[in-house]
Amino acid sequence: MPTRLPRPEIMAKQDRARALSADGCSWSQVAEIIGYANKSSAYDAALASARRDPIRDRLERVDIEDARLEWLLDETVKIYKRRHFIVAGKDAEVVRHPDTGEALDDDGVKLEALKVIKALSESRRKLRGLDAPTRKLIEAPDPDSIAGRIAELEAELGTVQS
Repeated sequence: MPTRLPRPEIMAKQDRARALSADGCSWSQVAEIIGYANKSSAYDAALASARRDPIRDRLERVDIEDARLEWLLDETVKIYKRRHFIVAGKDAEVVRHPDTGEALDDDGVKLEALKVIKALSESRRKLRGLDAPTRKLIEAPDPDSIAGRIAELEAELGTVQS
């Protein structure tokens, strides 16, 4: 019968599984590196680590998602900056200006890239909590204080008009 590892050693393996996953290793790779029987065991170990520290887990997931969105943004900007030509016909020939013979740019690709950039920006704002609703406290004035203030103003007007 295999000997059970002491609790700190189990926790260290679980934390390592979580870290390897965060670094982009597949669950099969995590299992092989650490010595788990299968990818399910590696996943369960990482999940156990995350449950011990949910705040760190959330922050790590936010960082990972932010890095993915950053990569997508970089790739989309590369597409936006490239020159794209209008192509037509069954042979997909580049369409040229009738007078100058210059290849015509396809602005549709750039417009689509801009839509993706906008969507990525919205995703990043949500991820960082910048789109979270704000609360405003609206206080209704006390009717007695309003009546008192009106009386004060009327008294002042009475002394000014006299």
